[in-house]
Amino acid sequence: MFANEKLCKSLEDNPADFVSLDLTADGFFGYYSSDMGVTSDEKQRFMRALAKNTTVLSLNLSLNSLYKDDFQLLSQAL
Repeated sequence: MFANEKLCKSLEDNPADFVSLDLTADGFFGYYSSDMGVTSDEKQRFMRALAKNTTVLSLNLSLNSLYKDDFQLLSQAL
């Protein structure tokens, strides 16, 4: 199972009052996404889960953690 699939499922099943994510690691949705088989649908699902199921969201981003398209998806979801 894709690691972020578990996180998506957790957010969808258990809405959170506060979620803090550190997206500074290479490949969360960055350089290794295609190697990990992460699809655009999976990215969108994850970002929708964040937007719909959290009331406070803290993100720590680095320049190499997200591609431009990923950041656009995230900003649209939020």
